Amino acid sequence: MKFVCIILLYIFVLISCNTRRQALKKILKEWTNREIIFPNLETKYMGKDTILPNMLNHEFKILHYIDTIGCTNCHLQLFDWKLYMKELKSSSIDIALIFVVFTKNYEEFEIIQRNNHFFYPVIYDYNGLLNKKNQFPTYPYPLHTFLLDRNNKVLAIGNPINNESIRNIFDKIIYFGSIFGILST
Repeated sequence: MKFVCIILLYIFVLISCNTRRQALKKILKEWTNREIIFPNLETKYMGKDTILPNMLNHEFKILHYIDTIGCTNCHLQLFDWKLYMKELKSSSIDIALIFVVFTKNYEEFEIIQRNNHFFYPVIYDYNGLLNKKNQFPTYPYPLHTFLLDRNNKVLAIGNPINNESIRNIFDKIIYFGSIFGILST
């Protein structure tokens, strides 16, 4: 009986993984080259209002949308993002991190931001407008990090902080795109 349960569990896991894989393929196909629409949102730098008229005028942009339901600090990973952006900026690539936060507690976010010395502008999305405009994928798990070109079209999806394979994909697209200018249309 124990053996039968193990086999049934194994079959269930295989079917579940295949279903997730198919869902991911569908999302990638739907979102590749799709334009992200940015509504007018409030930008802050270390909790203070700021205006950044050129924030969207870069060869590459990494859009990271955070809906902080649950553990805010877990979702943010500000220290890791800071290291990744420092690495990208050291290569003289024209890239911006567009960090958009939708949370119920912006004071908590600002404390976490200060504690992590995260000196990047952050867009406060008080009403979740960015997600409402673009309907970001949520199955099989939230996919809210996008590598965008200069026209805000999606080049890649996934969190390069959480997944080394995604990071390699982002890095290759950014590196080869900036060297050969293939994305500058």
